[in-house]
Amino acid sequence: MAKWAHLPKDHKELNIGRGAVAFFLLFNILFSFTYTPVQALYPVEVLRTTTRAKRMAVYTICTSAITFINLYASPIALERIGYNHVFFFAAAAWDTCEAVLWYFLCVETVGYTLEELEDIFSASNPVAASKKKTTTA
Repeated sequence: MAKWAHLPKDHKELNIGRGAVAFFLLFNILFSFTYTPVQALYPVEVLRTTTRAKRMAVYTICTSAITFINLYASPIALERIGYNHVFFFAAAAWDTCEAVLWYFLCVETVGYTLEELEDIFSASNPVAASKKKTTTA
């Protein structure tokens, strides 16, 4: 879309811009309803009750600091690197790294009771313990 915006007016096709804006809005709406709530729910779910408030305060401070840096650093970085395809591939590579790290290092908590989660987090390898399928009678 950034390349399209820099084209001369007589070379622009408005449908491309409209489609880009539509997909941008669609992505943000879906992200807001699916992943945004999980960012705060997951840490609360996995933290012990005795340390939850302190650790959530640290989480909030870190998240706010990173957001602040991204807010002011991103325009400067994009101005210096220009709008080219390198940015897209760097973002795609970073997303791939995050997905791999999330799969191998994070504990699955869906479908477990609090007692089962306590056993999972008490295990020597919580990630492996969370991926074992157990049935209760």
